[in-house]
Amino acid sequence: MTTTSPSPTVAEAGPAPRRRDWLGFLVVTLAVFMDMLDVGIVTVSVPTMQRDLGAGYAAGQWFVAGYALAFAVVLVTGGRLGDVYGRRRVFLVGVAGFTLASLGCALSPSAGVLILFRLVQGGFGALMAPQVLALLQVLFPPERRSGAFVVHGVTMNLALISGPILGGLITTENPFGLSWRLVFLVNIPIGVLITVGTLVLLGESKADRPPRLDVIGMTLVAAFSALVMVPLQQGRDAGWPWWMILMLLAAAPVLLLIARHQRRRGPRAALIPVALFRRRPFVAGLALLLLVYAAFGSALMAIIWYLEIALGWSPLRTALGLLGWVVGNFVLGAAAVGKAPALGRTLLVVGCIVVAAGMALLSVTIGYAGADLGPVRLFGLLVVVGAGLGLVTPILIDLVLAGVPARDAGAGGGLANAAVDFASAVGIGVVSLILFGLLGAGAAGHAAAVEPQIRTVLAAQRVPAAEQARIVAEFRTCFLDRTRGADPNAVPPSCRTPGATDAAVLPALSRAYRDDFAAATSNTLWYQVGSFLAALLLTPLLPRGSAAERAVEDDAEERRDGHSGSDVARLPARAVEPEPAANGRPWPPGEDLRGHDRTGPPVADRPAAATGAATTAAAVAEWPTEVLPLYGYLDPLRVPAVTAALGRQRYAVAARTSRPGGRHRADRRRGRVPRTTDQVTVNAHFGVCDVEIQKTALRNSRTVIAASAMFGRAVIYVPHGVRVRFSGAVALGTRRSTIADAEPVPDALEVEVRCRVWFGAVRVRTRHQPEDEDTAASRVAG
Repeated sequence: MTTTSPSPTVAEAGPAPRRRDWLGFLVVTLAVFMDMLDVGIVTVSVPTMQRDLGAGYAAGQWFVAGYALAFAVVLVTGGRLGDVYGRRRVFLVGVAGFTLASLGCALSPSAGVLILFRLVQGGFGALMAPQVLALLQVLFPPERRSGAFVVHGVTMNLALISGPILGGLITTENPFGLSWRLVFLVNIPIGVLITVGTLVLLGESKADRPPRLDVIGMTLVAAFSALVMVPLQQGRDAGWPWWMILMLLAAAPVLLLIARHQRRRGPRAALIPVALFRRRPFVAGLALLLLVYAAFGSALMAIIWYLEIALGWSPLRTALGLLGWVVGNFVLGAAAVGKAPALGRTLLVVGCIVVAAGMALLSVTIGYAGADLGPVRLFGLLVVVGAGLGLVTPILIDLVLAGVPARDAGAGGGLANAAVDFASAVGIGVVSLILFGLLGAGAAGHAAAVEPQIRTVLAAQRVPAAEQARIVAEFRTCFLDRTRGADPNAVPPSCRTPGATDAAVLPALSRAYRDDFAAATSNTLWYQVGSFLAALLLTPLLPRGSAAERAVEDDAEERRDGHSGSDVARLPARAVEPEPAANGRPWPPGEDLRGHDRTGPPVADRPAAATGAATTAAAVAEWPTEVLPLYGYLDPLRVPAVTAALGRQRYAVAARTSRPGGRHRADRRRGRVPRTTDQVTVNAHFGVCDVEIQKTALRNSRTVIAASAMFGRAVIYVPHGVRVRFSGAVALGTRRSTIADAEPVPDALEVEVRCRVWFGAVRVRTRHQPEDEDTAASRVAG
């Protein structure tokens, strides 16, 4: 979503960030705290707002949903505006607008005005939030970003937890007699501090080549966000009318339109960098962010609803009960800060297991204890959950961005930030549907469970049998209406009948409601358990190293691989080994994976192809197949590359492959693939591989990159005449993309394969086909 200037090289990035840079980063991190704090603090204060403004339940829901909807609609556009007009400028506009909108919320005389200012507040918050990670990329060199990412994660975690606590304190204690209005007024001094600090400490930054604004893309993204958010936030309250269901169904084709439009725009003008979604680790990381933050925020709200609605706890008592979450988070969060560079992904695995176990214990305890759940028991359970989150959330974004090249770190950070905010809003909407749906579904059973108690009390009072039946029937109607109503705090008319208000009924009604809510909350928390277990399954797809380590590594690779054709021509001219006939032989264990294979000497000692002016374009680099036996879990494995020089042509390849098959010939007949291509074949067994190919050539051309894959074998055809960076994965299906971009640089093909394989093997083979006469003549003329 956002991009930054290219990261400095390792040599340039050596000096540590200045104290001024750290102060500037802490200032912009306050904006993250203010944004995430606002969500929780307002949610807890909604009942007080409703009473003071005379608003109904639907209006109260819009106090929260209005902010979430506006935020989701503007979020992606806000990141792109920072690239175009400057991140500092857009950040300041967002902070100023958010602060003024907070003042408008505090002064609102009615529910309608408050909803309007909440919409404005969400829109400006979406301008502010995406710039934070992009500014982080500018302030810190690649190898020093891990600490900043951890601070960013801890800040988000602290804000999500402290929001409900602070909201409970404000609404209960009512300092200065301002009641809920103080919830919004606390943003004003924070906003002023952020504005002054940004003006003093931060300079302007924008993309080196600012892209054009994609108005169509912005409209499509806003439409998709609205189509998803409105039904999730309001569907249950509105009774799921047909048009809301149609909105959800329409979101899928709009998403396809977004993807198609972004491909047509090209990498420079796209609102969303589609190329990042061809990277399996990054896609897995975004999915993991969605799972973790959707489960995190929604679990917190489910617990708050149970404590305040079912058990009748005051906001202050609820806030004190949630302190266990904070304590556990900071105890292990401090450990995560120190160990993140060395044990990042391991900490994530342990954290997901601890959170899932803690949520499971909390679910079982609520299910069995019900109304007997005391503050001490709740505190202990939340310490476990908070400890697990302390290992996960501070380092998660850093690990997700570790799979993104340094040149795309800003865009990856923007998408990660969007995933966090979108997941937090959607997660609460989904869990409210689950919890209150279960509450209504279990109402009949819990009503039947307390009916014998009511009959016993009525019989002891010598109430006639006919009257007992009437009172029990009125109790059942009252209970079902209350649990299935849109507003859990509202008293339906059926609960005002004499039978429903009988002294024998009220204790049973209270007990049944608590038991029903406890069962619904207990079952809902298994959704969070499943989310964290699903996140655990995705962690092997993340890179081991942090984003800082990966950025330094990418910088080194680019400098090492960025030689010109004349540099390659200096390689010693030596003979080339012929390819063995047996390509399909078994791959025995025990091989040294750092440069040896079964066909010759170590890769580092292999000869390069003969070079010189007499070398023609028809010459082919003949290499034996590179066979890499993998036993156990190796992650990530970088397949050793062999460099061969053919005149001014350079290839970083692993081996030669066979001739193109029928699919390539058919595509060529249809005009999809030029007559001259480079072909790369990747075979993976019991694992997955990410394939990245970069090709440059002399001629401008608009053509198709064809990548077909089936049952773990991928064949990628890279045509001549284009500059393309293709990232694919060995998987089922076919991938095609149209790319048009070229510069007058030496013809080159570079192949890099990263594999994660369980007890299998990987074989990478490449082939450079001879050029035809027309292409060769064009290349020479260029």
